[in-house]
Amino acid sequence: MSRFLGPLIPLSFVGIAVLGLAGADPDRAGALPQPKTMLKNILTDRTLWGQDWPLAVAHLTAWSRAGESKVEIFLDALRGTTPYENTEQATKAASQLAAATKEPQPRLKAEVVARLGTRVNQRAASMQARVVRLYTEDESTRIVWTGPSVQFLAPNLTLSAVHKRLGEPEKITGRLIQGRSDSSRPVILKLHSYAGGAVVFAESNYAPRPDIVDRIIVDVPAAKAALFEDTEVTQ
Repeated sequence: MSRFLGPLIPLSFVGIAVLGLAGADPDRAGALPQPKTMLKNILTDRTLWGQDWPLAVAHLTAWSRAGESKVEIFLDALRGTTPYENTEQATKAASQLAAATKEPQPRLKAEVVARLGTRVNQRAASMQARVVRLYTEDESTRIVWTGPSVQFLAPNLTLSAVHKRLGEPEKITGRLIQGRSDSSRPVILKLHSYAGGAVVFAESNYAPRPDIVDRIIVDVPAAKAALFEDTEVTQ
């Protein structure tokens, strides 16, 4: 069982607390690219992502068709951020996601394909949309997209490496995720935001060691605008 997903349910509220803020260096603000350009640069920077990231990028817009506006990228899975009230609702959403990933996808911009490589649909057939219960977080039910031995994040990616590559984040906030049981240990995420908040690198108090990127949260509509052509789809 993946430690990033929680127990899988056969396909058949998060409390938020602000821990602090830190803006980017104001002396550098004028030199920063626009959020859309910055987002494109981050999402196509292969030093930050794993070997199967191009596959995830090619199918990002499928999440919108499943009703998700943000997606969390873990080492071995993509996970929606919508907490479903019951397994039936989540199963319906997972079915919508599965169908959407099998449809023709919007066409990536030529520059994006050049950076990520041309075989962006490799291994798509082995991917599955699933339903999970987050027992180690808020105990909500979510949908995920995963497959055997996939790798979406660069191995052992650290916040230090992210900062060195991208510069200081525009802001740093915190999120407290409390389970339904008062005795459960809460998950505390430290969120490092870039590109106007369209991409967020998260560090968790559950990580095996400090500084490790636990997940990356991507705004799907913003990613679509930055990475894809307006209307064309691949065949």
